[in-house]
Amino acid sequence: MFPSSCHYLAFFFFLSGVSCRNESSSSPSYLLLPRDLAFDSTTRLALQSLRQSPNTSFLYLQSLFPHHSLSQKQPYWNHTDYGTLTLVGNKGGHVLEQINQDRSLVWLSETNILSGVMDGHGTAGHFVAEYVRHDLLRRLWNKTNDIEPWLHEVFLQTDQAIPDELAHHGGCTCSLVYQSGEQIYFANTGDSQSFLAAAYGDNEMHVQIMYETRLDKPGHPDEAQRLQHAGAHVTGATEEDDARVWATDPATGHTSGLAMSRVLGDRHHTAVIADPSIQVIDLKAMKEKVIQDYNLYRTQQCQQVTIHADGSSDPCPLAEKPEAVHFFVVSATDGVMDFLEPLEIAQTMAGYLYGNQGHPYLGMEDLLWRSTHLWQQHGQYRDDMAIAYAKTAQV
Repeated sequence: MFPSSCHYLAFFFFLSGVSCRNESSSSPSYLLLPRDLAFDSTTRLALQSLRQSPNTSFLYLQSLFPHHSLSQKQPYWNHTDYGTLTLVGNKGGHVLEQINQDRSLVWLSETNILSGVMDGHGTAGHFVAEYVRHDLLRRLWNKTNDIEPWLHEVFLQTDQAIPDELAHHGGCTCSLVYQSGEQIYFANTGDSQSFLAAAYGDNEMHVQIMYETRLDKPGHPDEAQRLQHAGAHVTGATEEDDARVWATDPATGHTSGLAMSRVLGDRHHTAVIADPSIQVIDLKAMKEKVIQDYNLYRTQQCQQVTIHADGSSDPCPLAEKPEAVHFFVVSATDGVMDFLEPLEIAQTMAGYLYGNQGHPYLGMEDLLWRSTHLWQQHGQYRDDMAIAYAKTAQV
């Protein structure tokens, strides 16, 4: 039987008390959780204040950055370097009956940054997403030097740890970005996405997507083949619906189709796995690629040669290296990504991060309301949304 809401309430009171041991007891760390634009009037007031004046009062900034200190020290992190926001969807019924099943986080230590999103689905999806967020952070303290296999194991351990009473009634995606020095680790399960963007240029800002995670969908050729080898029933995409993998819950006999090939939870979907796709990016190598791409762009733009009266000419000037290459990462659930491309999101955030458009939180707010408008053009339904960003180390 599905557990009562009282049971869940007690369960998450317990979760909220999970203690986090830091890698070093003297090393400070912070956890930043999102505020919901629909339900949190204080956040809307803070954003309005930021729009009116970039030098808004510290009181308003505190409402946007409700850090949960995990240590005694209180270091200063630039509050424009990272952030996260969320917005509950509209799935029918009264607005106060809506449940936001999306979760996100930004965790900072003196040496590492973890950011990401989780998108819950099913009747217990929000509880699964909340459990995953807490459990991943708890396992963070046992980090090893071999980060790639550690991240893979963390996903599997968290998936196995989800209580059956939750995992049989829902699941969630998980898209994380772990920054360790000049190395960026992307770990993704499901159809939320994370990407690395570069912003650079002289008089004109150029924004480029350097890497984006794969969507784990049953229609992806590799995933479809894997699911079929596992004996799963997969239906292709139609005009009305996405490709789905089907399974029957042995306890209830209920058959459901999942639009993802990898998730955490959803335990009766035995062919659907929690294994993340992991990609490691070296920022120094990525900077060299940015400069090569920029040199090629400048050369292609130089198509006219200046010819003087004496017949001499000025050759096309050599491309110059951009004065600075800025990297940042963004994670977002499909509520944001369904109608916005990664490049559009990156261009918006770059304008706030490195331009003069205002505080980056206004950029996230802009993206959430823009997504809302696009959802409304397609009907009454609107998915939950969550977004998180973080600047990377400078190289």
